[in-house]
Amino acid sequence: MKTLLGALLLFVYSVGYSQSNCKPYVPVTKGTTWEITSYSPKDKVTGTVSYELLDVVITDNESVFSIRATTHDKKGEQTYVNEYNAKCVDGKFEFDMSFMIDGEAMEAYKDMDVDVDASEFEVPSMDAEAGTILKDGNLTVKVGSSGMTIFKMVVKIEATSKEWYAENVGIVRSESYNKKGKLTGYDVLTKLVVK
Repeated sequence: MKTLLGALLLFVYSVGYSQSNCKPYVPVTKGTTWEITSYSPKDKVTGTVSYELLDVVITDNESVFSIRATTHDKKGEQTYVNEYNAKCVDGKFEFDMSFMIDGEAMEAYKDMDVDVDASEFEVPSMDAEAGTILKDGNLTVKVGSSGMTIFKMVVKIEATSKEWYAENVGIVRSESYNKKGKLTGYDVLTKLVVK
């Protein structure tokens, strides 16, 4: 009976995703957890981010994946918790740019009012040609107290990254380089537990 139920659930997910012609680059089973570990260029652990797929909502033209991200520093101490969405919309897969928030940087503002304005970041088709230009993503963070904005953080970063994705899993490795092409760090998928 469990095998039949599992096959039916897999069929339902396949039908849902095929309706939108989208390949999701996050886990697709509610309750799945995974972890990305960050390293310095000299292979020292600089922190981790633990993720959990909280919910999946599928409609005719889109699938929305609700995700919780919990950031830990290099000592394993929790520094920030963030929730964001990833979506399959009309055949395109995109993330809410708030997934890029630096959890350690936000720790200093944990007792303040934080307002995040994030655009969508589109993951290009794996069939895209080299040189394809992607639309810019924007992330604005306002920090305030008692309704007054203390400062607004708009960070413009000139950098390059290389990323490797697996369908129904997400990012498995990324490498970051400064504008001179020097490696500044890398991230690796170090844990994946499918419920």
